[in-house]
Amino acid sequence: MAGQPQLAVRTQLGRADDLRAELSIAITLPPGMVPPGAAVAADAALSGPESVRSTTLPVRLPVRFAGPRDSPAETVIAGRVVLTEPAYWTAELPMRYRLTGRLLVDGQLVAEFDESIGLRRLGVRGHSLWFDGRRWVPRGLACGRATDPDLADRLAAVGGAAVAVIDLPTAATAEAYQPCWDCLAQADRLGWPLILRLATGSPVATAAGMAELAQHPAVTAAIVPAESVAAAPAWKRVAGTMLLAAELPGDRPPPAALPGVDLLMVRLAAVALPAAAWRVPVPLPAVIWQSAAEPTRADCDRLQAALAGWRLAGERPPADWDWAGFLIG
Repeated sequence: MAGQPQLAVRTQLGRADDLRAELSIAITLPPGMVPPGAAVAADAALSGPESVRSTTLPVRLPVRFAGPRDSPAETVIAGRVVLTEPAYWTAELPMRYRLTGRLLVDGQLVAEFDESIGLRRLGVRGHSLWFDGRRWVPRGLACGRATDPDLADRLAAVGGAAVAVIDLPTAATAEAYQPCWDCLAQADRLGWPLILRLATGSPVATAAGMAELAQHPAVTAAIVPAESVAAAPAWKRVAGTMLLAAELPGDRPPPAALPGVDLLMVRLAAVALPAAAWRVPVPLPAVIWQSAAEPTRADCDRLQAALAGWRLAGERPPADWDWAGFLIG
């Protein structure tokens, strides 16, 4: 519908295993969209899955909605759908579903929506990251800034060989990030895992921005600005299975605790190794990130080998602990 109001449609994966997945859906209406006393209803269905790498028997499931929740700031309609034998999004098989529906006010159509959804099982177990039931050790390359016009070419060069790390600097307008928004949709479709590094003042360095990024299954983690770490607990409530990370210098001791943060990004200068204080494992998974002028995938393996030697020198960390991932650039 031309000129229809923009709806904020958010999905969040709940309990999920190989046989069953619960998906929550929240539709936020723009202020003033519904006249006082008007009846609001949503009608939607989830269909799929589909993937560029595989075909499977599609299903179509209706979404069950509850009545709208009103607050002084917004109106939210919540729904739920349960999938049996769900197909999850992974880099090897980026399965996606499609959520289509319409919004009715007093029985009249006022808006429609069409969203692509990837169900992603990603989380933390102990000192490791787990992706779709397996331990996942991300090896990644810094690919540039969200505002770079050649960002798509850089991501295509990395492809599925490594996790691509993208900087989201402060920009005057959200439109300046258009190359990045286009790349996120492409990464969802092709199965390219990403890590986004936010700067203070980035348009998405907010709770609403975290909720928006979490809708992209390719975005595995968001590195929050140091000034925003205190907001991590509130952001985590809307981030779903997207991980929140804090960036820390590797030449200083680790912090005692960071509520709301899922993992640590430990930054090192080129050819440097972590301080001795990091030999005592921190409670969170720690991904090491070493600077390099022109990073390659082989540099990740060389970094891992250098850290294996670091583990064997001096006071050794526990044998059952290791770095959760390796980034270069």
